[in-house]
Amino acid sequence: MSDFYYATKRETEPFKEKIWDIIANVYDYVSRKYFDFDYGFSGATSENMVSFDNNGDYGFEFDIDIEVDDPDKEYMPSDIIGIFHDALSRCSRRFGFNIFGSSEGIKLISFGRKFVCHLYFVFNCSRKSKGRQQ
Repeated sequence: MSDFYYATKRETEPFKEKIWDIIANVYDYVSRKYFDFDYGFSGATSENMVSFDNNGDYGFEFDIDIEVDDPDKEYMPSDIIGIFHDALSRCSRRFGFNIFGSSEGIKLISFGRKFVCHLYFVFNCSRKSKGRQQ
């Protein structure tokens, strides 16, 4: 059974800062080699309603939306997730987290299971682009 509560801003701030450091590191790598992207906390995280589960596998749970910002190129969603997975793999040990990927996004889990962060990718695709990010 879950034993969760909404954490205070003070409790979550150190974890948010760590996540921002990870994303900034990834941004530096991805923007040099591939494309720029926009990112920000989303869902309940953007409203400072971060949950903490005392009995669960993870403590704090954060959500981030990521959107490619490169109008000149088209990328398949699987390519974008692969690029991010590679970039995150390069810094995972230094920042202390594991990476789990799926077709919908990537999950970062801190060592010691203090937080989980879901990276969701916003894909702007048209029918003409045949499923490619544009």
